[in-house]
Amino acid sequence: SINGTNNIWGINPNENGGYPFLSWQGYEHVTDFEDGNGTEQYPFQIASPEQLNKMRNYLETPDVFFELVSDIDLAPYLAPNGAGHDMWGDEGWLPIGNIVNMFKGSLNGNDHNIAGLSIAREGDNIGLFGVIDAPSRIENLHLSSVSISLPDGATSESVGALVGYIYISGVSVTITNCSSSGEVQGG
Repeated sequence: SINGTNNIWGINPNENGGYPFLSWQGYEHVTDFEDGNGTEQYPFQIASPEQLNKMRNYLETPDVFFELVSDIDLAPYLAPNGAGHDMWGDEGWLPIGNIVNMFKGSLNGNDHNIAGLSIAREGDNIGLFGVIDAPSRIENLHLSSVSISLPDGATSESVGALVGYIYISGVSVTITNCSSSGEVQGG
């Protein structure tokens, strides 16, 4: 169980303003992750491309924490007939966060690798994360076999493998012990 053997409380971003609730209050507990409750002590645990994609449901939430518990291969997810391809087509991964709804949480990759990130779309702020803002913290995360390109004749500002654009609203953003390999083209 997520919070003890009796499941006395739950959390659902669409219920009770996204705040935790007691089970007797009648809200539906939903978890999109392997385990965890999104706190610093018990982060949401990510083990699949689908779960990685669910991070976008927590944009503009500064006190939400995530961690990878295994390596993730995005290639099958983004390939034809994959769930990601069904959502976004040949443009590949839709970056997490944009200039209106930024990622402000924390992700600890636990030295795991995300392979096969593929993006071929027009627009600005392209990467695994499109736009992040303080107090974001991304650490111990590695990307491999990255392929980011723009359609012919397109230009873009703010393109990167991990993060397209870091928007700093007066407080710092922290990115430590992260790496990427592959090809990134932007203009």
